[in-house]
Amino acid sequence: KREAGNINQSLLTLGRVIDGLLDNAVNHIPYRDSKLTRLLQESLGGRAKTCILATLSPADDSSEESLSTLNYAFKARNIKNKPVSNSVASKRTVLKEYNMEIEDLRFQLQAQRDKSGTFLPTDKYQEMLNEMEASKASLEASEEQLGVLRCEVDTQKCRADGLAGDLGLSKKMCLKAQSELDHTAAQLVITKTELDHTSVELGATAAVVEEQAVTETCLTGEAHELQQSLFESEGDLQGLLAKVQR
Repeated sequence: KREAGNINQSLLTLGRVIDGLLDNAVNHIPYRDSKLTRLLQESLGGRAKTCILATLSPADDSSEESLSTLNYAFKARNIKNKPVSNSVASKRTVLKEYNMEIEDLRFQLQAQRDKSGTFLPTDKYQEMLNEMEASKASLEASEEQLGVLRCEVDTQKCRADGLAGDLGLSKKMCLKAQSELDHTAAQLVITKTELDHTSVELGATAAVVEEQAVTETCLTGEAHELQQSLFESEGDLQGLLAKVQR
């Protein structure tokens, strides 16, 4: 989390540096507010030749990052650098710079000796004021960004709470559906058992019916035979009666 916060702070400072370079009314550019902008000082408005490579993604879930990258690249391409070739400083140039720095330090020391407190030259004091104003503006921007991030965190928290509630409701519905499914499965097992028992009874009934049909067929045959015998006996009886009458 700390590393992510440092990255976001560096990117926020980079945005302020780019905005400051594009705004001619800004006198102070906050290069020193982050290590990233300090390393890119010569590449952004400095003496280096700079090439910008914007890395984008075609995925839908990366649209915000791609849009932010394009915004940075569009602003950065309008920054005007003044590239100069590197040159090896001569001994005289180095000594001159050292002498100027020594004179500046002597001037500051003399200013402190002349008064009872700690004093600075006017240009140094004005530079310090400019840095304080820039730090104040940076602090206000950071506080504003912090407020926005807090609002976003609260929004995400409310959303997470809503999702947690929906998840609990879905879990209850899932448990209820599982219970109904188990009950239905138990009823299905009972119904299958009854169906098997009914099938067995139906098979037994079919066997009885078949046996009765066979018996009925036999009885019908015997009835036909008895009827035929009855007809023959009746014929014999009529013949006998005829003989008796004669």
